[in-house]
Amino acid sequence: MEAGGMLADRYRLVAPIARGAQGTVWRAVDTRAAGGSAESGGTGNAGVPGASRASGAEEVAVKVSGDADVESLLRLVCEQSVRIGHPHVLTPLDWFVRADEAWLVLPLVRGGTLAGLLADYGELPGPVGLLIAEQLLDALTAVHASGLVHRDVKPSNVLLAATGEGRPHAYLGDFGVARVLPHLQLTSPGFVTGTPDYLAPEVRAGGPSAPAQDVYAAGLVLRDLGAPTALVTAMTDPRPEARPTAAAARDALARARRARGPERWPVIWADEPFTVPDQFPDLAAPAPPGDAPGTTTTGSPGLRRRVRPVSTAAVAAGLALAAALTLSLTTADGDTGTPTPPPTPLPSDAVRGLPDPDGPTPFTPCTADEALSVGFSPEGYALLCAHLPGTRAYEWRPAP
Repeated sequence: MEAGGMLADRYRLVAPIARGAQGTVWRAVDTRAAGGSAESGGTGNAGVPGASRASGAEEVAVKVSGDADVESLLRLVCEQSVRIGHPHVLTPLDWFVRADEAWLVLPLVRGGTLAGLLADYGELPGPVGLLIAEQLLDALTAVHASGLVHRDVKPSNVLLAATGEGRPHAYLGDFGVARVLPHLQLTSPGFVTGTPDYLAPEVRAGGPSAPAQDVYAAGLVLRDLGAPTALVTAMTDPRPEARPTAAAARDALARARRARGPERWPVIWADEPFTVPDQFPDLAAPAPPGDAPGTTTTGSPGLRRRVRPVSTAAVAAGLALAAALTLSLTTADGDTGTPTPPPTPLPSDAVRGLPDPDGPTPFTPCTADEALSVGFSPEGYALLCAHLPGTRAYEWRPAP
């Protein structure tokens, strides 16, 4: 599928915005809703600033699986079935199966992910971090009350509306591995589902899914958001029965926020207003001179700017719809009169492996969500997505 293509005679593809092991996420326009109100299906996602609208067109995110095998279809059925009417739960608008692919349509959340925000800013201001933390716990409370366990709570699955200098608005997304209690097993017995760094001890040991594992993972997220140490310690207790419920943790955090006194927005951080900017350009805006056809840049002047290659190549890293939702700036190699700079030479002892025609190119940008990911270049060089010291940038560097 290419940019400009139509899906189900309704969704016009604009550009790929995230790639991962489970498929690709496309930015798209809902042509039936363009110029009108969003068809939210009662999910509770409509009406939030920065959620999906740009230039009068109703934009959506379309997640496509790599194939329509049994596992992919089960993931899609699981995720599309989430119908929780909550302002901090991102739920689907539509879904369908086409040929050998399964598609899921979600609201386009324009502010990126919590993982990207943490990578760009590092430590967050207290009012910002605690508000996002409370919204995450409020979302988990609704999820657990609906009889679901998310099973993959992490910063890259927390998406942010583009609220600018106003109050942040977070969504919990990606229910592809969620489990309905007390049954519906979507993975083989003994197979551990989730992100290793956020797995609770009982899950690592092969225990059954339960809300306590989401509380543990959320506690690790809250640690990076500046939540009270006592609350984080309780949420990450190695004994699942000793952890508070998501509702109890939310209420404790709400009390901590009130104890800080009135909040004022915008929050001044490093002498500037703290901002969650729109990560997507206006569809009506002309492409900047020098951009190659089929590329899109993100960010706004004076705001965070994060980039990712626009490619239809095979997926290579963890999917984050929330994922990072960022693009990479590429430049044209046409006859513009400007010489193309020579490529940065690779060290003579660079590690080699199997060439990947769709792999990353050495010394090109990658994103915070891909940090420490390993890939092989088309020439077979082993590359690591590494942080560039003293900057907010990441780059594919030769693996040590």
